[in-house]
Amino acid sequence: VRIVGAPVETGDGTPSKVAGALQNLSDRKEAERELKEERDRLETLFESLPTPVVRCRVEGDTATIVGANGAFEETFGVSAADVEGDDTNALLVPEGEHEEAAEIERRALENGTVEREVRRMAKVGPRYFRVQVAGRQREAGPSELYAIYTDITEQKRRERQLRQAETLFQNAQDPLFLVDVRDENGEEAFTYRRVNPAYEHKFRCSVEEIRGHSIQDNFGEDTARSMRKKCRECIQQKEPLEYEETIPLDGHRTHWRTRLAPVIINGEVRQIVGTTQDMTEQRRRKKKLERQNDLFRRAQDIADIGAWEY
Repeated sequence: VRIVGAPVETGDGTPSKVAGALQNLSDRKEAERELKEERDRLETLFESLPTPVVRCRVEGDTATIVGANGAFEETFGVSAADVEGDDTNALLVPEGEHEEAAEIERRALENGTVEREVRRMAKVGPRYFRVQVAGRQREAGPSELYAIYTDITEQKRRERQLRQAETLFQNAQDPLFLVDVRDENGEEAFTYRRVNPAYEHKFRCSVEEIRGHSIQDNFGEDTARSMRKKCRECIQQKEPLEYEETIPLDGHRTHWRTRLAPVIINGEVRQIVGTTQDMTEQRRRKKKLERQNDLFRRAQDIADIGAWEY
């Protein structure tokens, strides 16, 4: 309780009594206590977040660091106390990317939040981050920005590798295929997931027609039996397997050199990727050459015994 009092004077200016009032401060004290607790909770959350967070004050076109959590210090190799008051962009943004960084800050102050993929200078060098920036414009005092950084460098690397693999898969000259390995009554079963354009061309099928179907659906039981056997060998060995096989195609026997490689997830073979090379023409030329060599040797034998003299 706050007591407020003032003297009440008589007509000649002599104080005759005191007028007072009691002001109940309980509600105000409670509000101040709750506000302090809320600030303490936010500060605890700020410090305990596993991702880098930085708090900035915006004055004019410059955002300067007010505070940063431990994850920020570790990721960017700085001490929050040492960089307090520094320009955030000058500290983190690579050369040539400052205009984009300033635009992110402007949009955050205008719209409240902005999320972008950016490149920033970390302790170990340039890294890719998904940054979430929240802006708060205050009626009195400078505006504030909070930025949360999530490192996506490895994700970007995997995406790049996936794009490269997809390019190779689609443009390879030899047929490529991917089959899923699943359990069917205690025995491995194999269904097609994907094939590349070269496979579609060689085996007269489309990926839409073959996806989800078994090997025997595409080649018949006799050929599929041998293919399943090789797939199971690959699973048992958990290593690449190379072999030659004969496949009936358009009423003819065609010859192929096939290589299988297991896709291992959590110690189990979940898929098999394969590539196969048409050896039919090469086998035909080889047999033709062998026949020519055999005829030549026979001719030599006849000449050696003088058969040409008669």
